[in-house]
Amino acid sequence: MKRIFASSLLFLLVAASFGQSPFQVGLYTEGGLFFPAEISSELPSLKQGFMAGGGLYIASPVVEKFAVSVGVGYRYKENHQKYSNTLSWYPPTSGGYSPYGYGPTAEAEPFDGMVRSWIPFQQHYLIVPLRLKYSVWRQLFVAPGIDAAWLLNYNYIREELELDWNIGLGWELGRLQCSLSYCLGLKDQVMGDVDGYEEELGQAYRSHLLTMNLSYALWYKKSR
Repeated sequence: MKRIFASSLLFLLVAASFGQSPFQVGLYTEGGLFFPAEISSELPSLKQGFMAGGGLYIASPVVEKFAVSVGVGYRYKENHQKYSNTLSWYPPTSGGYSPYGYGPTAEAEPFDGMVRSWIPFQQHYLIVPLRLKYSVWRQLFVAPGIDAAWLLNYNYIREELELDWNIGLGWELGRLQCSLSYCLGLKDQVMGDVDGYEEELGQAYRSHLLTMNLSYALWYKKSR
């Protein structure tokens, strides 16, 4: 899967750079809701959060009504997890042990004088969005695609490369494009860290995003 994605990305970059069709370079931004779906009733409860991001993109027509685009950018996601000293944050298939080797997290004792209800999890990503845009009617378009994302700020990450399926419906207004998109993680993700008190903190979920996207073309290359 990784080799297929890398090969497709290289092909699109070369096609956009050297093709005879006009292509554009622009900026994009995104923001919306983050819904981490719980993958087991034996794990602590999760609360929805938000996401935001932005970056650069290039886009090029391929055939009539179709265009492809690829970008590179930053994405921030944040959600909360219910604190529990009786449940491991790692999926039960691990045998109750954390990936750090400190023993069963279910035996962790609560800290004296500390009361925690919901623990925030801040997630920073490097993201490469890949889209196929189809013009449906006038300025209306649909844009399915794949997001490749690398989580940057946790010591333990089960899926180093996250692949998310994305589908969007949008409207084009000259150089400006706006769309509403739904993004679904193709695999369950597990991430974890150790805080300043040597307590193991982590979460496991399947990612769901509902986002509003805006993009603006800074530069066009016209056809010869």
